[in-house]
Amino acid sequence: MRSCVTCFLLLITVSGSGAEPPKSPLSPEESLKHFVLADPNLQIEIVAAEPEVIDPVAIQFDEHGRLWVVELSDYPNGPEPGKPPLSRIKLLEDKDGDGRYETAHVFADKLLFATGVQPWDGGVIVTLAGEVAYFKDTDGDHKADVRETWFTGFAQANPQLRANHPTFGPDGWIYVANGLRGGDVIATKKDWPVKLPPPAGRGIGGEVPAAKGSTGLSQDPANPKPVSLTGRDFKFDPLTGRYEAISGNGQFGMTFDAWGNRFVCDNRHPCRHVIFEEDFIKRCPHVAFPAVVHDVIPADDKNQVFPLTSAWTTSNLHAGTFTAACGVTVYTGDWLPQEFRGNVFVCEPTGNLVQRAILEPDGVTFKSRNPHTDARREFLASRDDWFRPVDLQNGPDGALYVVDMYRAVIEHPEWVPDELKKRPDTWLGNDKGRIYRIRPKETQVKREPTVSVTNLDDSFNSTNGWHRMTASRVLHERVSQNDLLPIIDSRCDEASFLTLRAKQLRRFVGGAEAFRHLFSGSYQLRSEVLRLLSEFANDSDIPKTQALFGKFLSDKSPHVRFSAMQGISFAPDQDDQLTVEFAFQASEDAADPWIRQVAVAVASALPDVIFYSVVTHAPKSLEARAGRRFLLAMLGEQHGRLLGRLSDDAELDREIAMTMWELVASPVLGKHGFVNSAECALGFERGLNRSSQSLAKRDRLFLSASEKSDESLGKLALDVLSGEHKDVDQAILAARLLRLGSYEKVHSSLKHVAESTDDRMLRLAALESFASFQKPEVDAWLIDRYRSETPAIRRAILAALFASKERQLRLLEAIEQGQIAATELDPVRVNQLTQAKDETLRERAKTVLAAAAPASRHEVLDAYRPALALTADPKRGREVFVKNCSTCHRVDNVGVNVAPDISDTRTKKPEQLLLDILDPNKAIDANYFAYAVVTKDGKVESGVISAETATSITLKQPEGKVLTLLRTDIDELRNTGLSLMPVGVEKNIDQQAMADLIFWLKNWRYLDGKVPATSLGEK
Repeated sequence: MRSCVTCFLLLITVSGSGAEPPKSPLSPEESLKHFVLADPNLQIEIVAAEPEVIDPVAIQFDEHGRLWVVELSDYPNGPEPGKPPLSRIKLLEDKDGDGRYETAHVFADKLLFATGVQPWDGGVIVTLAGEVAYFKDTDGDHKADVRETWFTGFAQANPQLRANHPTFGPDGWIYVANGLRGGDVIATKKDWPVKLPPPAGRGIGGEVPAAKGSTGLSQDPANPKPVSLTGRDFKFDPLTGRYEAISGNGQFGMTFDAWGNRFVCDNRHPCRHVIFEEDFIKRCPHVAFPAVVHDVIPADDKNQVFPLTSAWTTSNLHAGTFTAACGVTVYTGDWLPQEFRGNVFVCEPTGNLVQRAILEPDGVTFKSRNPHTDARREFLASRDDWFRPVDLQNGPDGALYVVDMYRAVIEHPEWVPDELKKRPDTWLGNDKGRIYRIRPKETQVKREPTVSVTNLDDSFNSTNGWHRMTASRVLHERVSQNDLLPIIDSRCDEASFLTLRAKQLRRFVGGAEAFRHLFSGSYQLRSEVLRLLSEFANDSDIPKTQALFGKFLSDKSPHVRFSAMQGISFAPDQDDQLTVEFAFQASEDAADPWIRQVAVAVASALPDVIFYSVVTHAPKSLEARAGRRFLLAMLGEQHGRLLGRLSDDAELDREIAMTMWELVASPVLGKHGFVNSAECALGFERGLNRSSQSLAKRDRLFLSASEKSDESLGKLALDVLSGEHKDVDQAILAARLLRLGSYEKVHSSLKHVAESTDDRMLRLAALESFASFQKPEVDAWLIDRYRSETPAIRRAILAALFASKERQLRLLEAIEQGQIAATELDPVRVNQLTQAKDETLRERAKTVLAAAAPASRHEVLDAYRPALALTADPKRGREVFVKNCSTCHRVDNVGVNVAPDISDTRTKKPEQLLLDILDPNKAIDANYFAYAVVTKDGKVESGVISAETATSITLKQPEGKVLTLLRTDIDELRNTGLSLMPVGVEKNIDQQAMADLIFWLKNWRYLDGKVPATSLGEK
């Protein structure tokens, strides 16, 4: 069905909670009266308002304390045909020092969709329609007379999803959120102030070129090449012009904390911590990274917001949650009380509020809590439903600044129902805008708003993070002016962190001894020093740096241990003792999924001692023991991948035998730890498969641990599966493991469980293992069982019948004979058959499926229009949904969301719903196309791409399954151009059932009788 992922959901305001809402629009002063701050010791005040600012969406302060404002007056549709663009950059000044920026200069105008601004070297870097540009005033009239286009190629398909928030990072590079739609970005500026040749970086498995301060492979603007931003953000060095894609995928907003941790956000993900940067990912080309970001603030429906406007969103699942999260900002100022330092603040314009989250360390990342949840309040909320906060910034005075676009509707007409596309209030408020300051009450402290360019020491050591970062920017700008860098007197850890980054840029990084005095600082500083040493230490320093890495493997802080582990991965040579220490610490940290991922990355290139050390090591903590199964599965896969590269068959056989013996004979595995042994063996098999090797082919599952014993992993699995009081989790692993045994030894046990057990997950595991044997009798069993099975089992059977050409031909025969309906095949599977490379299969499929091809959509739609007039039963409609739609859609707590959220279908007309159901491929959001993937070993997978990195993609499949694949393992990746929803559902849903389904979709929220159902009239 058609659905949309919107930037902001349409907000319809209703009266509620007793108080009569104000009648908007209000003057800035009147609107101010309707704010409620959760902390009674804080106050909010106006900094700027119309006419000085209109439609503000982003702000920044320069070193002189001046306020730069981006005005997005193109919103929402852009200029009318033939008219000039409407966006502007304004420069605001507070000339009388009263805190109100009363003087406004139009610095640059007639810009198209400007979205962000960053002061740099006397001018500003601006993101606008598809590009990054630089503007500067050289004659002092407060108007830009220089405009340079630096980069182009950012996606422009959607006015609201564009590159934004150019942000100066602690490494001196400018970071840009890509807006979710990516692009292929290339440098257009050739002459840059500084020429810094990129040194060779150390990588796992070879040399990886990298620029100082870069993450991954940066591009030289002198010889520019486009970089893809699909699923990633962007970063460039304003001194050298080098540029690259980076981890993270921000929509509107980006922020750093005081220690360089980067956070991004999107509609339903208020705050995501970027954990793995592209430099580490690209240095590990044989490792798949399922995730590179962590949701610090709970995402989707796991988070609550508490608006004062009693706002009602068009998506019921989004009600009371973030629907338009933007402007994520870590507070680094010093005017608010100490307890606010390091907190995250996020705008929610549909709810007319700003939420606060207190960050707390959680392993190598963070978790958060909203301190106002118990009181069901927000840090800042307004009763004025035109209040639209879209951005936040730390100020020179240490206060927190709020950017309010102030308008009636935050929504693009492209996403609303047809009947609302021309609503008259869409543009109301396009002559208004406000910027506010939040600060403590009862204080008149005047903060110094500028940064001294002649004496940076005080600014670097300021308790206000804005001063530290601005001083760092000024320091970096001096490089472009060929000034000598001053020696900064770092008197606090935060200043030491930033000066380290500046030294990194100028190649002042010395050996390990140069940093030894810093290891007595905070864990954040220790972590940063290790990170720099791992990347920039000279070869002569490697023995000393390795010793430091080994020392800090046991640091009390997981952040430091994480950096030490990553540092070990960058070193080209390791001594065995350090490797063993690494392996033992990885076992102790096995409960942390991010440290498990680092362990796998290191194991991809270092000796097998890591694998065997982990296998034989028993962690001390219960948490580590619980996570050990996952670590062993991942290391087992890496171990199998490495062994699979052996060219000597006899040597490979010996190594496989040794591994299987260890998994049985180890005192902490085998029958004493079957789950761990099974997980490791299954991972080992996946790794071997990468090189077309297999335990099954070599019949090693039942290899005895010794000549004096018949104990084997296969025998243990059979015992577990046949146990009278078996543990389901262990039994599932046993069933999965037995597919690696010989058919003669395992088929009867697997078949029995697949036919008789009550547990669905165990049945599926047994069925999939039994079906993995390519035997005629297995094929016949699969087809015979099909009609009598539940939908989940039927899907598993269909997947098995697509495992080989022979089975696909047998499936077509079953369809021809009426044993399986052709309508059971979704469009992706139909395409697999009718577009198969094998001519025999392709022609056979076309012949068999032709008779079952869906009728013309127009004819079917006309035939089903009478259904809209039938009397409908919502209870029957729910049953139709469960049977036909729930594997990919979720409504009223039924089903899973793989495809777009359709629970807001009540906003559509019945005719539109009918069209969406009967012709699902007519309009598909670009994020939800089904992709077909063929792996190099011949397996075919399909699903929606939910994440991707430089080395892997992740597919989301029906029933909420998730599959991560290395790009190097993919033979073909193809966008089918189709929805996962099958065409031809009319074969399974007659007119009466269609009437019931549409009525239920339109009215399920009203079936309790509190609100009458009106979408289809009285039925």
